Amino acid sequence: MNIRMLLAVAIAASAMSANAEEPAPVTMPTVPPHNCVKPELPGPSASQSMLKRFNESYKAYDQCIKKYIESAKALADSAMQAGNNAITEYNKLAEQIKAYNDSIKTN
Repeated sequence: MNIRMLLAVAIAASAMSANAEEPAPVTMPTVPPHNCVKPELPGPSASQSMLKRFNESYKAYDQCIKKYIESAKALADSAMQAGNNAITEYNKLAEQIKAYNDSIKTN
């Protein structure tokens, strides 16, 4: 084994021990459940005023659920982008390591 190979192994071992000192992985947040108030269905003998209140409650519930879904989707999209960015960063480092190892093999 030549000196360059030993140096590469030493650098890799050093990088691994440096990683052991890094902080723990980020704890991912939990997504809270929605807090929309689901209206109760009126009974078969409901008055017109009860039906009107139900319809108003249903409209409010509909809007609340739609806003929750939009927010949850935005959070999911953001999390997916963050994950993709981490993958890209990792892959770039792996490519740099490979290029470095290839360069010391040819020298």
